[in-house]
Amino acid sequence: MKGNMSLKFNKKLAALYSAIEMHRKIVGVKFFFNLRDFEISSLRTVRSRLSFCMMVKIASRGTGLKVTEDNFKCPGSRRALGIDNVDRQFRSGEKYFGLGLYKNLDTARSVADEMLFLDRKPAAMAVAPIEQLETPPDTVVMIIDGYSAMRIIQGYTYHYGQAGQIRFCGNQGVCCELTSKPFMVQDMNISLLCSNTRFSCKWQDSEIGIGLPYHMLEAVVDGVLKTLNSTESDRRKVEIIKRAKAHGLDLGVELGNNYFNNDLGIEKRKTKL
Repeated sequence: MKGNMSLKFNKKLAALYSAIEMHRKIVGVKFFFNLRDFEISSLRTVRSRLSFCMMVKIASRGTGLKVTEDNFKCPGSRRALGIDNVDRQFRSGEKYFGLGLYKNLDTARSVADEMLFLDRKPAAMAVAPIEQLETPPDTVVMIIDGYSAMRIIQGYTYHYGQAGQIRFCGNQGVCCELTSKPFMVQDMNISLLCSNTRFSCKWQDSEIGIGLPYHMLEAVVDGVLKTLNSTESDRRKVEIIKRAKAHGLDLGVELGNNYFNNDLGIEKRKTKL
């Protein structure tokens, strides 16, 4: 399936996939606030009920979906994504306290108070590899390993400095921490995911998540590329060059050049000791 994103965007995306070894597709989440946009989307219509994090996992493996509220199985994601109203039991902390997640009701209530959910109900959504979307998404979700997350953050800080909106609690990891919160604050967030999504989606133990509003993605990609020569060892640069060639790209990779003054990076330094 081919989306209608611009050629310039697709080249940027190929550069990011070259610079960072990702084992999953970058996922775009698009909120449709009228059913007309949902109907004209060429993405596959889901017939079954799924958790939102499973939708993200399916998209991360290359299959784009479009969904309505009837497709959402998990009450947590329905709440986070504006489908259902937030009730008193949740905001009071009783819901999470009753699950044994916090030492007392006050702590549970403080966590619930700081969770940011969509304040407007979408008519439908698209959850797809970002390159399959016909129009830009609202939120970008990456499920990646720790090293890749470091590189994304280095790309972010190259342009924006310290990320000042990062908050996580280990609950509602995909729906809230990676999707609704970045959308509401219009800034990047990190998630260590949550027990439910790690169990149901079987993410790798080493995988974590980064979510950011779409308008930041191009600058983050640029930052990743601008910091490539300074931060990567030659061993990794050789693999980057191979991936870039496969995409028909030249990223200007320079061997023997990084800020830790070693052509092979830390690995060589350890070998010499």
